[in-house]
Amino acid sequence: MPSLVQESYPPHLLAQKLNNRGAYQAEQGYYESAISTYVKALKLSESSANHAPCGCRYCSLNTCMSTSASSSTSSLSPILMRRSCPQGHKSTPRPSSRKASQQQQEQEEDGYYHDDNDVIMMEDEEEVMPFAPVSPSFSVSSSYGTSFTQDPTEEPFNCGGYVYRHALRVHPHTIHYCHNMGVTLSLVIIFNLALAHHLMGIRRNNIKNTGSSSWNNSVPNMDVNYDSKALKKALQLYELAYQLHVDEQQMAATTNCATHHQQREDREEAQEQEGFESKRMGMLRFTMIVSNNLGEIHRVAKNTTKHVMCLQHLLSTIMYMVDGHFLMDNNNNNNNNNNDNQDNRIRSGITSRSNSSSGTTRTSISTFPITTTPTVSTEELDGFLRNASPLMLYDICAGAA
Repeated sequence: MPSLVQESYPPHLLAQKLNNRGAYQAEQGYYESAISTYVKALKLSESSANHAPCGCRYCSLNTCMSTSASSSTSSLSPILMRRSCPQGHKSTPRPSSRKASQQQQEQEEDGYYHDDNDVIMMEDEEEVMPFAPVSPSFSVSSSYGTSFTQDPTEEPFNCGGYVYRHALRVHPHTIHYCHNMGVTLSLVIIFNLALAHHLMGIRRNNIKNTGSSSWNNSVPNMDVNYDSKALKKALQLYELAYQLHVDEQQMAATTNCATHHQQREDREEAQEQEGFESKRMGMLRFTMIVSNNLGEIHRVAKNTTKHVMCLQHLLSTIMYMVDGHFLMDNNNNNNNNNNDNQDNRIRSGITSRSNSSSGTTRTSISTFPITTTPTVSTEELDGFLRNASPLMLYDICAGAA
């Protein structure tokens, strides 16, 4: 009788795959399933949090955000959903006997057994999701007075404010070669957990406010107060993710100072500069995303003071990126006209704010250079500036008065 071949994957690799699976579930609107998947991934990532992270660009936070944006354009990315196996591992057939099933269960409890079909989907398979009842669409008025029709079971809308809603994914190169991302993986999973709670809270709050009786009757176990619970949980997780991000950067700065000379000998100067720029832009972009989403939660909760603080942090980060020429369109990297239009929009808003507050103008902002590292897309930047516009308009009105 042929022996059952099993494969033992390191926990951090399982966590990476589970994170990508949860990201797909969240983007399809199945937030409860995504949260459950993220929790499993976070537990598996704890063992690798203290390990030295891989220094390649595929394992950076900026690459995870770029992979997230590119993957969200399609409902199912073949690259991310393809079964991947690190070198030296063989595929695992499903258990065919009770003894094999018991052996599999024992290894699953230890967190080292892995069956690809249980962690990540095949290209030709569809994931079985929980049943979600469909309610009639209804009309919603945005903050600009435009009315549109939307189904509450679809991607949740945000009541006039922009919310960054792309779950972060681990790059396929990292998974295929079994790279250890260290604490960066925990940071990605915690952010995704926060985002899933945030979007679930928004959806249920919108459903409750619109009074969709057909939806509430079809989901009798739905907690009407869960919207506030979910948003509170999202708030805590966002803050935890940001604090972990700050601690990681401080630790990385200390490590880089100690090993600067050795790194320069091992790598080309151009590659080192590219990696440094990618990490710095990833730091700034993550700061903008967290500040924006935290501000939206405080706005909904009517915490005006904290809402303004988040907007100020967001606006100051945007100004820093503009002055450093870090901004560019993620989808149109080679389009100078888009960069010019983006530059003009930011210049008009930020220069007006500077004139009203101090009576002086900032240094002229030149056209954004074409670089090889994508940062903030036009969609993101428009949303960030729209959320921060009340702060800029308030400064202008206060200066005029």
